[in-house]
Amino acid sequence: MAFTKKLLFIVIVFSFVLSLGFPVVKANSGPPANIQINIINYGNVEFSLDLLIYKEVAPTENEINLAKDKILNQDNPFEYSLFDEEYAEYRDSEGYVSNSLYGSSDYFYFHQNDTNHTSFVQLWMDIPREFKILLYISDGIIITSDLIIMEQYDYRLTYDLEGVDLSFNQTNVGVISGFNGKPWLNVTTWFNFLLRLILTLAIELGLLYLFNFRKKWTFLIILGMNIISQVILNIVLISVYYTSFDNGYAFPVTLIIGEFFVFLGEALFVSILIKEHKLGRRIGYSLVANTLSLVIGLLLASWLSFII
Repeated sequence: MAFTKKLLFIVIVFSFVLSLGFPVVKANSGPPANIQINIINYGNVEFSLDLLIYKEVAPTENEINLAKDKILNQDNPFEYSLFDEEYAEYRDSEGYVSNSLYGSSDYFYFHQNDTNHTSFVQLWMDIPREFKILLYISDGIIITSDLIIMEQYDYRLTYDLEGVDLSFNQTNVGVISGFNGKPWLNVTTWFNFLLRLILTLAIELGLLYLFNFRKKWTFLIILGMNIISQVILNIVLISVYYTSFDNGYAFPVTLIIGEFFVFLGEALFVSILIKEHKLGRRIGYSLVANTLSLVIGLLLASWLSFII
């Protein structure tokens, strides 16, 4: 009995420490990017990047002047860029203009050029759902991709410029490929689903044993209850994660809210259906198990966003 009490104390302290440490981890890692673009096969060409959005009516003279001021003042995201003020007047034959100048520039991005002539771009937050990729090369040369229509959050794209002559203006060129289909048809969607489900069941059943529950009926109830609740929760999570185009924090917020309702439901069913041990231990188990599931689930989501 003394060993069990010590073990329970260690589990509770461990859960509390993880809960305190979690915000630090998330603050450093940030939300998963809305769009990740690998630009490849562009040789030794130096360029600046922008997205193009459709504008039914051409920019007015006043809008163009304001856009030129933004470029000249090097306002975000034009710091250290190759864009000159003439770019403010650019509108392709299909009516697409700079998103940074005439759309929403309420996003930030990370852009890294590697020595092997590939460029990795990440864009967060208020990203247009239909856009073209634009590369602005010195001397005012502009290269644009075909139209990209986002069908999910967390796009993983490759923009391949192999065979494209970058010495003069070209539109709708290059090849777009990658993780850009419907989310429920992607293998990684189901991989994430199964990984979270298996991890949750391992936590719930492992803690059940540590809390000195031994009856087979108790384990069957917890197993069935968690399969049902986690399947529903994960379906909601995946749906929100892949359809929240403009909210990088949709996943963790939904997970926290979802786990709160799971905790309430599980605490209710544990108190009614399980008769092994006193009510306090049953509720204590439910609290610790769901706290660990929440914390580890959030850490897992952050980890997966960088490897998948």
